[in-house]
Amino acid sequence: MTVEWSALGEVLYDSPYSSFLWHLIDPYGRIVNYHDAWTHPVSVEEGIHRMILDIWHKDASQLEKLKQLPLTFSQPMDSPVPIQFSSSLSAAASLQPGRFTIRTVDENQNHSTWIYTQGEIKAPNLQSGIQTHFMGEIQWLNKSAHHQAVLHSKVIQAISDNSPFDSDKATVPQFAALDQDLDTSWWGLRLARLEQLAPLKNESEAFEALYHTMQEERPESLELRGILLNRLDDQDRKKHLNSILPLIEEMIIHLNANEIRDYFAVRRTPETKADRYAFAQMSKNRDLLLDLFYRKSRALAYLETVEGEQTDAFNEALNALRSWVDTGKSPYRLLDIRDLRRNEKFGSALKLLNQSIHEKPDNLLLLEKRVKILNSLKWPYWAEYAHQKAYLKLPNLVKSVVFDLSR
Repeated sequence: MTVEWSALGEVLYDSPYSSFLWHLIDPYGRIVNYHDAWTHPVSVEEGIHRMILDIWHKDASQLEKLKQLPLTFSQPMDSPVPIQFSSSLSAAASLQPGRFTIRTVDENQNHSTWIYTQGEIKAPNLQSGIQTHFMGEIQWLNKSAHHQAVLHSKVIQAISDNSPFDSDKATVPQFAALDQDLDTSWWGLRLARLEQLAPLKNESEAFEALYHTMQEERPESLELRGILLNRLDDQDRKKHLNSILPLIEEMIIHLNANEIRDYFAVRRTPETKADRYAFAQMSKNRDLLLDLFYRKSRALAYLETVEGEQTDAFNEALNALRSWVDTGKSPYRLLDIRDLRRNEKFGSALKLLNQSIHEKPDNLLLLEKRVKILNSLKWPYWAEYAHQKAYLKLPNLVKSVVFDLSR
């Protein structure tokens, strides 16, 4: 992607500000890129990054209005998108050509119209709250000359039957929902609001009030329970174990694992629209079931740590997950590592952990686990060395350590 500060870059030498410089900081506090107006494409890894813009002016009051300066990320599309024009929103949203009036556009004159495409537009996945615009050029020919215009548009895309779009993850209503009844649309809006409130600790009262209101309307809703589970699981998990485990159990019972297993016991090639819908729904339920088995095993492992006592419940939950997937592979590998550590097989646990660190070398949780396992093996020098490497890699996150070189 390309980082652009259009409001500053377009004026260049006519800018009232002496200069500006931006730099990009990754989740571990490292500067991964920096530039000014003449920027180049940059690539970033997964995670939350910070963008810092430094601007200079002799009068500090002139900088106040720049606190809301828009930032633009540009990314080229894989291929050109064929588009068609329509004179109305309803026609464009339904992918039907509307009645279009021929219009002459003079030089430097603007004209607005609705456009649509039969193909799916592949755009970068962006967080909610960020506007997506598609820009490009329109070229056309007539008998006497070759004309060209610049297209600046926000594209409204209808969702096709074969689209991988997951409506449950939408944060705003899509045009595919134009035929939905008011109750369904209202429910979706409140679900989106609940997801926004879930990670905010200072909005607990608002979350609880909205959650209980919606729960009274649809007490069996898995979507609703899933949002609550994410909230409990992400905010001090150890404190909420007594709430997390019963909630997971309720969701597992509601999903009916035997029904899902029987469905996928037969090889299926969905052909009709109804078959594709059923396959997508069962696949979604299967993924949710596996995630619940994983969370249950993880919560039980935490419970053993808190209570200082091993139980058969962890083994049963882990075996239930193993009946579906190979837990020795990501993203379930941590459970196998936990199982090996429970049984004091620290060497095997370290070997498995190193595979995960190879895949995610900057993962703080994995690096801390390696130090703990090395200490369990009674290898203090290796533990200190692993701690030092972690500190050099993630200086903002890892506690510094002083080594006693006299030993």
